Amino acid sequence: MTANPVRNCVGCGQRDDAPRHVMVVGDTYVPWHLDCHVIAAACSVCEHQLAGVGGVDGNPKGDALREHLISLPPVEVEHVPNGDDSDLYDLTTAVITEA
Repeated sequence: MTANPVRNCVGCGQRDDAPRHVMVVGDTYVPWHLDCHVIAAACSVCEHQLAGVGGVDGNPKGDALREHLISLPPVEVEHVPNGDDSDLYDLTTAVITEA
């Protein structure tokens, strides 16, 4: 079995091997724990992924979270630019549909 990468979370600063939502901004990778991203940025992608394991309040961790994520069907995520120059990511709320 391949080891899971150990990374920081920009939300809480913790360094571990938990699954991440990694946003790419230019040449920079911005890794978030899924629950941290929901709390800090109301990320609908992370919220969708955590919905089947109790959401943020379910506090999913480790292998149980990995197994849940692997079991999810493929989805398509569309972010449309919002035209807001003050928004670092220039994205609207994600539209998630099953692929």
